[in-house]
Amino acid sequence: MIRSPLSDPLETALSWAWVLGTVAGLAAVGLLAHTEYSSGQNPLAQPKLSVEDVPRADGSG
Repeated sequence: MIRSPLSDPLETALSWAWVLGTVAGLAAVGLLAHTEYSSGQNPLAQPKLSVEDVPRADGSG
C-alpha cells in the first residue's frame, strides 16, 4: 500500500503567504500605474492660466 505524503502545515502557510503577497504586490503596482497614467498630464513648468493671471491692457490691476 502506497501512502501519499502529508503536506507540511508550515509549507502550506508559507505558500499561501507568498501567493497572497505576490497578488497584493501586483495589484499595488497596477493601481499605481493606473493612477499615474489616467490622471491628466499637465506639464509642471507651464501651468494653465486663468483670467485673473492675464494682466490688463490699461495697466490697472
